[in-house]
Amino acid sequence: MRRADQQRLLGELSGLPMDAAAMAIEAGRPEQAVELLEQGRGVLLGRQLEAPGLRAQLNALAPEIAEELAAVQVALDDAEQSSGPAIMDRDLAARRSRLAQQRTAILDRLRADPGLQDLVGPPRLDELLAAGSRGPVVIVNVSEYRCDALILSAGQVRAVPLRRLTRQAVAERVQTLLEAADAMKSGEVDDVLEWAWDRVVEPVFAELGLTEPPSAGQETHLWWCATGPAAFLPLHAAGAHGSSARTRYSALDLAVSSYTPSLRTLIQLRQRQPAQEAARSGPLIVAMPKTPGLQDLESTTEEAEDISRRSPAHELLTGPSATRDAVAQAMPHHLWAHYACHGSQDLGDPFRGALHLHDGPLSIAHIMSLQLPNPVLAYVSACDTSRGGTSIPDEGITLASALQIAGYQHVVATLWQIIGFTATEVAKRLYDQVVTAHDGITEMDGNEVAAALRAAVIRLRKESPGMPAMFWAPYIHTGP
Repeated sequence: MRRADQQRLLGELSGLPMDAAAMAIEAGRPEQAVELLEQGRGVLLGRQLEAPGLRAQLNALAPEIAEELAAVQVALDDAEQSSGPAIMDRDLAARRSRLAQQRTAILDRLRADPGLQDLVGPPRLDELLAAGSRGPVVIVNVSEYRCDALILSAGQVRAVPLRRLTRQAVAERVQTLLEAADAMKSGEVDDVLEWAWDRVVEPVFAELGLTEPPSAGQETHLWWCATGPAAFLPLHAAGAHGSSARTRYSALDLAVSSYTPSLRTLIQLRQRQPAQEAARSGPLIVAMPKTPGLQDLESTTEEAEDISRRSPAHELLTGPSATRDAVAQAMPHHLWAHYACHGSQDLGDPFRGALHLHDGPLSIAHIMSLQLPNPVLAYVSACDTSRGGTSIPDEGITLASALQIAGYQHVVATLWQIIGFTATEVAKRLYDQVVTAHDGITEMDGNEVAAALRAAVIRLRKESPGMPAMFWAPYIHTGP
């Protein structure tokens, strides 16, 4: 089935996994709710992310089947990229159908083999619960029937009813947020952040005992996994930030927040080990102060200069040298990368989202096709880089997830458009904490990226007390 057809079908079924999970919670089976959500959400993303691991395990256990499956998958991918006159499209459709049937037959053989069936079966509950081993994972389930938070922690699942939340209200608030962020209406963004605190974050934090700011080094690190339209909410920044603020603290004050589109994604990313050969190469810096047909971004020059000073061994692609091919070819040779350029997302077809370079957009689909040697960090200083598609929000197709499918373990991205001042200052403050130089070698501590991003934003907020939350709230970390 072509990707467009898969997207259409998933869009038509949008909401079904959350409704099934809501019924399981209603019946007192929160563990089953977790399993249902993992089986029905992130289908396209999970398939892309898990493919390298499946190939490696199959190569070790059943190399002949691995080779057969790889050949069929390559042929399917080639057919997906092909197009032509109507009569040729009919031939291509028939070829795709035959290849899909071959792929299904191979997978059926794997499922029938007791020694191989776990490779292609749905993840077991004990595997999913392991996602909460490093800190709570909070699934926000939004359904027509009921809304709940499912907290995975210490090998257990706790259901926290979100009694003041409805799916319709979430959809309306998200629409308000997207329009307000695009129009730079800070007051309306503040209203949504306060609403998200009251309806979602405060009940979860109360259950977790997160009511006072932690001491330095004692912060709880939690992961948000929101479903349906809630995937667009900046839960990490929820709180009352306007002049009439009535809550003492916000989510930012009380915990380190990260995001994950699914439990499987989080588990897969934790299993990655960076390639050693890239460790000494320094960062890849892509900076686009001028992009044909788009507004100038003067701050990208300052960002590039700051990172260049930190790491003399770097590769800088800027202006005419920052082409799609040049950037894609440079990616595998660097342990981390900083992309300072325009970003965009197509809410109707998220695979068309892109980073905008000198000769055109480097699309999500192109980025996903890259196979990088597990670099540590992609810092994407661009607009809308963690905004998904409204047509299939539960697939988690964003520029951030595309970079993780390509190989990056951690991604710093944004939920909406950003301004030059905060782009530069947040990046500087984050790198102050995670980049060190020893004997001419620059090292990146990926394990501290989430905490460093929170600290950078808190410091910026403290130094600029009059700054609207709209300008610091879009920055998020996604990864393990």
